Amino acid sequence: MNIPEAKILLVDDFSMVRASIKNILKDLGITNIHEAKDGQQGLDMLAEAQSKKEPFDLVFCDWNMPNMSGIDMLKEVKSRPEMSDLPIVMVTAERDRANVVQALKQGAKDYVVKPFNKAQISKKIERILMQTPARASA
Repeated sequence: MNIPEAKILLVDDFSMVRASIKNILKDLGITNIHEAKDGQQGLDMLAEAQSKKEPFDLVFCDWNMPNMSGIDMLKEVKSRPEMSDLPIVMVTAERDRANVVQALKQGAKDYVVKPFNKAQISKKIERILMQTPARASA
């Protein structure tokens, strides 16, 4: 996949965190960036994009959010066949290894621990998107 063409969803209840990741993405030339303030809104946006045959290529999802947590959103996305292959990177302040293991077991592609930097985000995006074929518009 050509990284600048990626369609990315940022799901975090803190606008500052979304803005930080968004700035990193823009520095990488990615402009098709969408934002959700919690897991439920993120899930709704993913489902709508899928129904329009315009799926997202990658999601950065916070762990702790109101309405629907990131881990619950992850579980729901992975339970839906039409979205089960969507790469999701969990973003968390949790340094607890058990949480990281839980996210990976539930299907997260990777994780980032806050505070993060541009190099960490860039490396994960490049690794994930270069290894992921363009998602089919099924």
